[in-house]
Amino acid sequence: SPPEYSATATLSTTAFVGGATNQFTGTQAASSFAAAFTAKATGPAVQETASEESGVPVSDLEDGIQVAQNGASSDMTITFSGPDKDSVVPALEAVKKATLNSMFAAQVTQAEANVTNAQAAVVAANQRLRQVTLNYGRTDPLTVYQGQLTRVAVTDLERARSEYQMAMSQLTAAQADNILYVSDVRTVSKTRALVSTVVPVVGAAIFLSVIFVMILEMLAHSRRKSRQPALDAKDTRHPRAAGGATEAPQGV
Repeated sequence: SPPEYSATATLSTTAFVGGATNQFTGTQAASSFAAAFTAKATGPAVQETASEESGVPVSDLEDGIQVAQNGASSDMTITFSGPDKDSVVPALEAVKKATLNSMFAAQVTQAEANVTNAQAAVVAANQRLRQVTLNYGRTDPLTVYQGQLTRVAVTDLERARSEYQMAMSQLTAAQADNILYVSDVRTVSKTRALVSTVVPVVGAAIFLSVIFVMILEMLAHSRRKSRQPALDAKDTRHPRAAGGATEAPQGV
């Protein structure tokens, strides 16, 4: 079979996991991020995107990508093995990019929508305030109440803008090039893989063969034991059969 090539990439997540303002925060930040990253990286949507980005077939990504959490940290290890040496590193980089975009871009999109809605709310509140002011004057209670609603809308807009900035900051940090450290591409030893597969299989086959022979021997012994009383009874009824040839008659 043709040779296979492999490389391992370590993803540093310090800039966008943990901390009070990040999407993944708290005592379960590391495990939550690791679970989400693994599910995304091995999912069909990310692998299709990574395939388009790197030119590696989806089938090779399905068979060759392995993702693991580095101990108890949120850092991840991504390993890819494939038949094309020049495609190993691009595949790792494409999977990293597609996975993190899938995890953080949606948050940015939602934050953008929140800002748009908050801006519309501020515009509507200001329009109502101007209308109330024209109708009743600034001292009217409705004007004061409407001014309070306007201030609330402005506060919501400021919060939405802040959330958008945090989401963009996380996405930018996740898209940085210096957070992925890729090892040199190495040739995968088929002999080692073959030995690691064949030896256990042969050992299991020998073990099962011994068990099978023991079962057959036990069945044969059981059958002989069950037939022995019948043979003993037959010998008792025909003693000459057990003693050998019969004596010739005399006087003839």
